[in-house]
Amino acid sequence: MLTHRLNLSKLRAVFTLIIMLGFSVLSNAQEKDMADEKASVFLLTHLAVAESQDSCLQLSNQFDFKHPLKVYQFNHNKDTISCKIVLSTEQVLAATDPQKPYLLIIHGAGKTMEQTIEMATDIQQLYPVNVLIYHWPAMIGSDYDTKNLKGMKAKVEEGVQLFTELLHWVEILKNIHEKEGKTSKWSMFIHSMGNYYIERAVANNSFVNLDSHLFENIILNEAAVDSKNHAAWLNQLHIQKRIYVNSNKKDLILKGLRLFTTAGRQLGSKAKAPLSQQAIYIDFTSAVGHQKPIYKTHSFYAKEIPLQSENIRMYYAHLFNGEEIDLSNPNQFLPTKESNKFKIVF
Repeated sequence: MLTHRLNLSKLRAVFTLIIMLGFSVLSNAQEKDMADEKASVFLLTHLAVAESQDSCLQLSNQFDFKHPLKVYQFNHNKDTISCKIVLSTEQVLAATDPQKPYLLIIHGAGKTMEQTIEMATDIQQLYPVNVLIYHWPAMIGSDYDTKNLKGMKAKVEEGVQLFTELLHWVEILKNIHEKEGKTSKWSMFIHSMGNYYIERAVANNSFVNLDSHLFENIILNEAAVDSKNHAAWLNQLHIQKRIYVNSNKKDLILKGLRLFTTAGRQLGSKAKAPLSQQAIYIDFTSAVGHQKPIYKTHSFYAKEIPLQSENIRMYYAHLFNGEEIDLSNPNQFLPTKESNKFKIVF
């Protein structure tokens, strides 16, 4: 197995007008309090290895259709991360905590590999779950410009079959656990433009052979997909027990996407009626609303916001642990005129 080291650098938010399109959400530089003990996150990808490179940190921006899913294990300890290639599903299960639920993350657009690993690490440090994150070619060119919206959507469309293979891989892991007499709970957290994978996969009828209860929760977080007619495809999603749709009307990233491209109102801004009757909609507008830096309006599942709000932190904790949300607590959720839509209290 290959092992490589890299220093964990501080990522600084450099938000230009174009970055407001939501293709990359970086935080201001801040110190990370690493746990003394090692913890693992798994990066899953169908990207091809860059030519003349043997490091798992050097992947191309192109899909590899000739080889199966690649799995990399990252162990973070203080200021370093070690990386190794994992060759079997058994090795993945052996390196995870069977007492903890599993969270599959599909990131949004504009993520480099380093940012993908940081996103997974931030979530794992805040929530007690096994974290696996899918890294797709979300970078088109060297700039975050508006013309790349079509390019990134084209990448998603190109990779829908591979995304479906990823979910079959999850199903295999669950089956291994069940044969061993263990119960594993999986949820899927899909952020921003990553939600386009779900929309396209449903349109292609790609999930027809998947287990109807593959996931406890599917979380559509600040989805960068058109809100209009979203219920038509969301009603066809059948691989989960529950669906949660999170939105913030004052999400500046999604506002920028609508302002500078031909995209309509985004589902992560406001869900247009009719709503899907098999989903629960959670409105973060009153709780989060407008924030500076602007990434806080879009990525409030980690970093500062959940540390400041116990309600938000516990909401995501229950979701990531595969639990059903108790919406009856008036100190955490307020009802709306829609029976399946609620406002979260900060």
